[in-house]
Amino acid sequence: MAEAWSRDGIMCNALAPGFLPTVLAAPVCGDEDIRAWAAGQTAIGRNGTIAGLAGPTLFLAAPASHYMSGQIICMDGYMWMEVLPLDESTGVHRE
Repeated sequence: MAEAWSRDGIMCNALAPGFLPTVLAAPVCGDEDIRAWAAGQTAIGRNGTIAGLAGPTLFLAAPASHYMSGQIICMDGYMWMEVLPLDESTGVHRE
């Protein structure tokens, strides 16, 4: 996308957040054990917040990012994600 659209002035970048309390993640966010596990997978020892996306989002929308295209801003607390087995009865990945 960036290669195709950047010459037309359309910058193509993305945010890649880690574990956040969203509507999509609600079934998982409600489980304290899973929230603690996810926080433990980050180098900073905590999960992100929706509010934490504001600054990078504003940056990408601002003139300050005029020369930035084709980039992914990874905002996951330096998370090491593992694939966990799926509990078929709940639809939640468990250790």
